[in-house]
Amino acid sequence: MSNENKPLNEWLSTWYTKDSTRNMQKRHFENFLKWCKKTPSQLVAEFSQKSARDLILKFQNYLKNEIVLERGARKGEIGLSDNATRSMVNAVRAFYSSQCQTVTGLRKKILSAKKAKGEHAFSLSDLQKIWHVSDTRDKAIISVGCSLGWEASAFLNMERPFFENLVKRARSEDLDFIAFDFLREKTGAEQYGILTPCALDSLERWLTHADSQRKKGLWNGLTSDGLNKILKRLTKEASIQTIGRVRWHLLRKWLMSTLARNGLNEWQVKIILGKAIPTTDLTYLQNIKEDSLEAYKRAYPLAMSLVSYSNSNAKEESMKQLTLRLARIFAEHIEEDMRKYPSVKKRAKLEPISTDKAFATLEKDALSEVKDIIKSLSE
Repeated sequence: MSNENKPLNEWLSTWYTKDSTRNMQKRHFENFLKWCKKTPSQLVAEFSQKSARDLILKFQNYLKNEIVLERGARKGEIGLSDNATRSMVNAVRAFYSSQCQTVTGLRKKILSAKKAKGEHAFSLSDLQKIWHVSDTRDKAIISVGCSLGWEASAFLNMERPFFENLVKRARSEDLDFIAFDFLREKTGAEQYGILTPCALDSLERWLTHADSQRKKGLWNGLTSDGLNKILKRLTKEASIQTIGRVRWHLLRKWLMSTLARNGLNEWQVKIILGKAIPTTDLTYLQNIKEDSLEAYKRAYPLAMSLVSYSNSNAKEESMKQLTLRLARIFAEHIEEDMRKYPSVKKRAKLEPISTDKAFATLEKDALSEVKDIIKSLSE
């Protein structure tokens, strides 16, 4: 290892665990080194708040207003987009924070992230059509992508053994949903992944279908470009009239907006999508994961299930499975209420209209009815 590059290698190895993220940050930082004509060791040795701040702002100006693009659709044009510029500048800031100090005085001087324009906005109906025209692999990709809402880099780095174990556990414990903790590679934020019934079913079929290949990666070497191409192809095959560009990140946007529209609060949406929540706030959100899972389950049947009923041949079986799952979830809620709140007075904090005994009898009757439905549908 060259002494000149030692700070660079230390930063990359200690801050990032995934090869894809390390490689991306390394590329960004090497562009900075080429521009400033310095080595990582020189940057550390010459560090001062003023010199580092000046370098960062001059580099940002160069990327935005001077660099000539050498490839892509904008080849020959001058200046990167705001978001591309911001990504490269943030790599430099991360290096300084790791090897020197956090560079101060940059507030409101670094370009803000810009909302993408001219993109399609997927509806649930769109995604249901896409799922129905997909083959075994693509069904798994779409259903897991919609279930987790992960960015492409994290999705492609999914390791087969981990998700095999999740599916096995869900099946052994008869779980319709399974949740797990994860650390979002891009930001280091805590993430609470949730796999839906559709995702579990599709993932199980894909794992069985691809069993002979036995590669560590879940998607057998698929790339970000490949992921975007799959979504574009399926969108076309499903005869969806798009209103803008189609890319993988739109599934993350769809999940976030769907959760927010269907009763999940800001903190619940953030923990599921892996968006940073200040530690000071997390201290007061002790039940955030349990509450997020329950809210997610409630939203799923009508707002997120990819199993639509346009296919008449599959309609009866699909309705049966959905009704069965809803009945199970309803039974769980009744049983939980009966354990937590033995009296109507405690539950509603109101004067009871009828006796606690009468209410308990009513609740037991409802539970009995639901269990009869479950038994009937399971036969």
